Amino acid sequence: MSPHLVALQQALQQHPLVWLCAPQGYDQPALCQQLQQQLSPLSLWPAYPQHDELLVIPCLEALNEDERQALLAWLADQAQRPGICLICSSPAAPLEGPLRASGWDPQRWDARRLQWHDNELRLWWQQQGVATAEAEAWRHRLGHWPLAWQLWHQALQCHGNAEQLLQRWGLDLIQQQMEQLPQPLQQALALQAERASLDENSLLRLAGCTRGQWRPLRQQLLNAGWLLETAQGDTWQPWIAELLALWREQPALDWDTLAQLLAELPLPEIVAHLPVTPLPQLELALLGRIGLRCIEQSQGRWLAARLAALPALWLQQQPTLCLLQAWLEVEVLRRSERAETLLNRLRQQPLSEEIAKSSQLLKAMVSFNFDHLPCTGEQLAGLQELPQPLLAPYRLTQASYLLYCGEFPRARSMLELLISWADCQQQYHTKLAGWYRLAQLYFYQGEWQLCSKTAQLGLEFASQHQLLGDPIFESYYRLLAELALYQGKADEADYWLQQGSSHAEPLGNYWQLPYLAHRCLTLIWRGESVELATRLEQLEQQRFSQQYCRLWQFRVGYTLALGYQQRGDQQAMHRLLQRTSWHSQIDSVYDLLDNLLAGWLSQMSGVPKPVQALQPLQLLADEWQAGWLARQFELLILLQRPFVAEAWQETLGWFAGRGALLPLLLAGPEAVAPLQEVARWPATRPAVLALAQQALDWLTRPLQAQVEQPDDGELSQRQWQILRLIAQGLSNEQMARQLFVAPSTIKTHINHLYAKLGIRTRAEAQAIARQKLMAM
Repeated sequence: MSPHLVALQQALQQHPLVWLCAPQGYDQPALCQQLQQQLSPLSLWPAYPQHDELLVIPCLEALNEDERQALLAWLADQAQRPGICLICSSPAAPLEGPLRASGWDPQRWDARRLQWHDNELRLWWQQQGVATAEAEAWRHRLGHWPLAWQLWHQALQCHGNAEQLLQRWGLDLIQQQMEQLPQPLQQALALQAERASLDENSLLRLAGCTRGQWRPLRQQLLNAGWLLETAQGDTWQPWIAELLALWREQPALDWDTLAQLLAELPLPEIVAHLPVTPLPQLELALLGRIGLRCIEQSQGRWLAARLAALPALWLQQQPTLCLLQAWLEVEVLRRSERAETLLNRLRQQPLSEEIAKSSQLLKAMVSFNFDHLPCTGEQLAGLQELPQPLLAPYRLTQASYLLYCGEFPRARSMLELLISWADCQQQYHTKLAGWYRLAQLYFYQGEWQLCSKTAQLGLEFASQHQLLGDPIFESYYRLLAELALYQGKADEADYWLQQGSSHAEPLGNYWQLPYLAHRCLTLIWRGESVELATRLEQLEQQRFSQQYCRLWQFRVGYTLALGYQQRGDQQAMHRLLQRTSWHSQIDSVYDLLDNLLAGWLSQMSGVPKPVQALQPLQLLADEWQAGWLARQFELLILLQRPFVAEAWQETLGWFAGRGALLPLLLAGPEAVAPLQEVARWPATRPAVLALAQQALDWLTRPLQAQVEQPDDGELSQRQWQILRLIAQGLSNEQMARQLFVAPSTIKTHINHLYAKLGIRTRAEAQAIARQKLMAM
């Protein structure tokens, strides 16, 4: 038995339910037969197993509604016994929800894990008497799938051809002929394709063509990109030569059929083999087929470059490619305005049903990016029976829409299911984007440990799968920086911002705004007023120079408010308050954020919003399970009421559980007296007391001009930290990880430290460190 089947059998014996995901095109009945023959003891649904038997339930999509209900009823009566295997081509089948609701938690298995190893495959070749050279020629098409090789061998024994095999595996073979080429020339071209350069005499002899007949054909092949004209003569494009050699039995390929064949290849192979010189006719047929795959597998920038090299007029005449350009503008280049222009132009034309659905989905995505949630909902509601490539962006957009409409529980369950589905489908862009939205949801709910863990898992996943060029990647760094800043961890935030800024640069100046806002907030935490004044001026200019998304407006708004509060600039604070909307009707999280910002600005300006206006907002945030927003409204209410120690301890206890200091910064001087009362109250819990003391230290400290003065003989606080870590024997990299800064920053600090101490080596630094620390 194959070791993969042994592993599957062990999984069936250990887990109550195994979900075997067989991709589309996989012969599910044959797979069931294979399992039935090799796994023992086993029974096949609808037969009921004995207590020691395994059960296989094949092809869930084939079950009608009555059969599904019968299956669910039978499962509901079963104890959590191991050994039930469900086979389905879709990783997220309709049965998954009811199964999970009944307490079943299926372990996912990909049917491709049942492939042979190299040794197993070669052993099978020997057993079947297959010539190694012949088998190797097919290996890159059939992979290591046992059923594929068995089918291929049957075709050989029946004197069949490759057409039967590849039709079975979901590939459309050559249906159309290159009518302009005579049949003998088609055969001759296939033979000539095996050679590095074109032997014109042999070609003419094989094809029975004269030179006069060949010249227009040669020019046609040159124009189409099949041939390359060089100083030494004509040569074939290497990858086309390889393809023609494989299909010499039926070499009559047209561009559309060739594009179909190439589109079935793994995307890395297409990216690696497509020539640098554009082949317009081929790429017009190919790129529309693989476009969404490129976006899902983080090859969107490569695709954008290929489209940019094609004639603009050709692209405008192809609705599929015009639509693909719009997808790239939204998902890769992050330019929704350009995407909307392309969509408006496209939707004025008569479109096929598939393109119309795709454009409608894209319209929903553009509306979401512009914060037009009602339009997003209308577009999503009109989409039904979507084709497979559109399911991932549809589900992601639907979940994101629910998140910002305040339907957190539904959004959470949908995102969790989407991530699992995308993992099985190897749709890595969707998985990354889904993880990011889930981390955002955890952030608003106040589950900050889960938020941080999810974001860092996303970064690790992107690194492992070489997805650092994915456009959503840099958003993880911004989220982690924001989380650190809310907790007062300026050094950690600096580390995340340094890591993410390089990934934001290709996206343009628009995406630098949140980094500038976060930089201002780190300066506020450190009390570095000199640089802060310059940065705030830049931030204010950018904030009002163009329209940004409402989420960024909220983040920039509270950063400017804190900066103005630090500088005592009440005039600027009033200006900011006048430009901040207050909504009497709350339809989305964006409206709630606007009101929260207006509430803080009013509090800082000395004209706080009345309690009766704040209480409904707190109740609504609680209803939406947006704990982080609800507790801030609660703090705004407490600041206007007489001091009650129990109420303050309850609110501060929630903040202390997350290390959330930012609301107390926003409360400013008004929070000093209540925090002092909490600190003096005998029943104050230790965690609350620590948070209150930390906030008081910050709120009552004098504003420093600069934390470090490199020319001063006294060591700065940061240099004392570095000196202590040198004494412990830590390397620069270890210090950088511990202090959440870049190794280059550590090196700069060490150079300043050495200059102040008048030393040159780390050994001298360690000796001085021990002396100074012992003297303290």
